[in-house]
Amino acid sequence: MSAQAAPRDRSYLRVLAVLLGAATFFEGYDTGIAAIVIPDLAKSFHASTATIGRAAAVVNLGALVALVLIAAADRVGRRPLLIVTTLLYALFTGLTAAAHTVAIFAAIQFVARSFLVTEVAIAITIAAEEFPAELRGRFLGSLSALGALGLIAVAVAYKALAHTALGWRGLYLLGTIPVLVVAPLRLKLQESRRWREAKEQGPHLSPRASLTAFARGEPRRRILVISGVLFLFNFATISGSAYWTYFARHQRGFPANTANTFLAAAVILGIPGYLLAGRLQDRWGRRRTGTLYLTAGTAFGIAAFQLHGRPALLAVLALAVFFGLGAAPVLNALSSELFATPVRASAVAISRSVAGTLGASAGLLAVGTLAAKGGLIGHVGDSVSLAALALIPAVILLRTLPETAGEELEAIAE
Repeated sequence: MSAQAAPRDRSYLRVLAVLLGAATFFEGYDTGIAAIVIPDLAKSFHASTATIGRAAAVVNLGALVALVLIAAADRVGRRPLLIVTTLLYALFTGLTAAAHTVAIFAAIQFVARSFLVTEVAIAITIAAEEFPAELRGRFLGSLSALGALGLIAVAVAYKALAHTALGWRGLYLLGTIPVLVVAPLRLKLQESRRWREAKEQGPHLSPRASLTAFARGEPRRRILVISGVLFLFNFATISGSAYWTYFARHQRGFPANTANTFLAAAVILGIPGYLLAGRLQDRWGRRRTGTLYLTAGTAFGIAAFQLHGRPALLAVLALAVFFGLGAAPVLNALSSELFATPVRASAVAISRSVAGTLGASAGLLAVGTLAAKGGLIGHVGDSVSLAALALIPAVILLRTLPETAGEELEAIAE
């Protein structure tokens, strides 16, 4: 498709912002549960931290199933996949509350994660295709900020539920709320205009052709580079966000509610980082903004697992969220902008669901193994600090990608 797609009117874009924002909010909520309840899961299931870490790694592999689901959006459309995965994610999240062994917990969450990752990837794809070039980065920054609000919601809910009979299970029951989002999705959400126009111009790729469309020339280089960046980014950030409350409780002596409050406060203070990243990447460009955020995120991420004083820990944790996790809007933009419409969802699936998931699981396994009693390091803080260094090669790879800021998607693909 060489011609620029006709723009949406602003009233529909406001509706779309609310609908897509709900998807990313619950991604943050789900991630927040994993960051907060690791000690509670270990106690409830009478399991070691290493066992829970391995279970978390298995859960993250559920995103590999999402590869097929996300790629299907290139053939059947974005809208039906977003509606179905929103419903199924909510149902399996609620079922998690009934788990009574680590194996059952991991199995249910494995399925829930596959639908959640699909939901968010399609939301990002729709955002890239529907919002005008001058607003894409800003809106993707706002989506990421809503995901951060999901983290805060978990901390608030945990404080209310921790001493009740529901405990950590209540957090998963609250995760069924997305079911309520499905009705307005059906009524308000329209199919991506770019997908409709691409379908009218020719048949869409088969599943096999979608995965081999990147096998030659520039598309191959782009998918390899952005996949490498997302692998390294998730390796560092997912392990850090998952283990910080454990680190604070077991190595700095924080009470559970204090550790969770610190995490929530740091996220609140760090949310402007997502919004600023969205604006900067539209003004400075994706590569310059990403370089700043990933470099600063490395430094503050390491400091968040090394300092002792509580005020200093809160300050650097907030800056780690601001810069480290705040780099997400840049990577979300690049993973969706670099490819043509008929294979855009497939590209997001490969880079986010495969490479990003493998990076997250590798990071969780590495930190859990290195930090385990008798491991090579035996210290969670040092293990996560080592993992944070993965952001440095991520910067190097990021600098080799073409700049996409302000460009129409059709021009970028060509």
